[in-house]
Amino acid sequence: MQRDIWILGKRACAVLALCGATAIALPAQTFTVLYDFCSQVGCMDGRHPFPALMQGPDGNIYGGNCAGGLYRNGTIYKLTPGGQMTTLYNFCSQTGCADGAYPYGSFVVGIDGNIYGATWFGGSTGYGTLFKMTTGGQLTRLYTFCPQAGCPDGEYPWGYLITDNQGNIYGTASAGGPHSSAGTVFRLAPNGALQVLHSFCALRGCTDGRVPNGGLILEPGGTLYGSTQSGGANNKGTVFSLTAHGGLTTLYNFCSQSGCADGAVPNSLVLGTDGNFYGVASQGGAMNRGTFFKMTPAGQLVTLYSFCSQPGCADGSAPWSLIQATDGNFYGIAVGATGPDSGTIFEITPSGSLTVLHTFCNSGGACTDGWLPSNTGLFQHTNGAFYGTVSKGGNLTNAGTAFSLSTGLAPFVMTVPVTGNAGTAVQILGTNLTGATSVSFNGKAAAFTVVSSSEITATVPAGATTGPVRVVTPGGTLSSNVSFTVLK
Repeated sequence: MQRDIWILGKRACAVLALCGATAIALPAQTFTVLYDFCSQVGCMDGRHPFPALMQGPDGNIYGGNCAGGLYRNGTIYKLTPGGQMTTLYNFCSQTGCADGAYPYGSFVVGIDGNIYGATWFGGSTGYGTLFKMTTGGQLTRLYTFCPQAGCPDGEYPWGYLITDNQGNIYGTASAGGPHSSAGTVFRLAPNGALQVLHSFCALRGCTDGRVPNGGLILEPGGTLYGSTQSGGANNKGTVFSLTAHGGLTTLYNFCSQSGCADGAVPNSLVLGTDGNFYGVASQGGAMNRGTFFKMTPAGQLVTLYSFCSQPGCADGSAPWSLIQATDGNFYGIAVGATGPDSGTIFEITPSGSLTVLHTFCNSGGACTDGWLPSNTGLFQHTNGAFYGTVSKGGNLTNAGTAFSLSTGLAPFVMTVPVTGNAGTAVQILGTNLTGATSVSFNGKAAAFTVVSSSEITATVPAGATTGPVRVVTPGGTLSSNVSFTVLK
């Protein structure tokens, strides 16, 4: 199993891969290649972007490369929304790659304004690290995996990290743990102490799942939700819940229906604004090319769309990521499409109507827009546009691209954290915030300070209730992409 995970990670960094409603007509949108990687001599700017892009407190976009850079072990970079790129950090800068190598998964903004992430390899043991980095590029290694014999804490962290309002960081390791090297779920405290919340394959036959993947979801009550890509009753993956004390419940076993019509190998789970979970599985479905599904909190699953149901797989196959945008629809990446590894960007409604927004490598064979889209998917910037990366292709050295996709969605604000008590300090990230005249939490006015055009700090006011955060600016009123949950 350990060798399988190593091969998977190596392939992800070297090759960088990874019957429902009918697809509808292409809407108006603008796709723009922002940056071609390896455009500097010696690929000093990196190659093969993999970690998912994210927005920093300064309004810029942060991401990473699995290869290239000064030491050829990957980089972290900053990209302006207009496409100006700056390399902030080169991995393996320390002796023995103690700082890590091959950044992986996705980064997250902490409540302290720093950027947190993971590397797949490196560290003093070679099994990966967790780190934090300032927006100026100063990196601090927080944890090195597998410091003990048997790697009970895990190995090769996926790096799809989330944070809570106390500054804890949650994530998954794809291997390690005391049970068949099936992976772990962990929590890293602000003081650097790591606690394993669950080691997979603890049950006979790995009925609790193995190899957790994709991102976790943290509910205000402290319960985590996630998925595993294998294990479970049918060895095709699970969706699970995990209490703060480590009690795991398997909510769904994939491939429970004949022919795996319900999907297999889930890899992305999203908590929808309607309180249901939505996700994609990379296999199974009517065409055995992946599914889009909805699942209730109790574990009742409905398959809403089967990929590759259009002629020539024009709608894509093997979906690997999913987000819910401010219009209530879901957006994601499918790895396969009309040509080998070309891939698509798709939009799908909560009821399962799919629209192809862009097909990669659809430029007469030149692939100037890129091909083999990164399976970490898209993110929506507060300016309303989507951003992502493609692992291969581009105009230069086949090293991948970064792109934007505008579909006309309006600007908004987002908060870090998304939960807190009255008196909690909150970062509000947005665009064109200069001159803001008021901030409110579900209608309750809050004290605030405009830090920059992209950041406001505010305090949750006494008497506030759960609901949207709104900021009144000279350009209009901006609402948060998700409701802020006020804890009692």
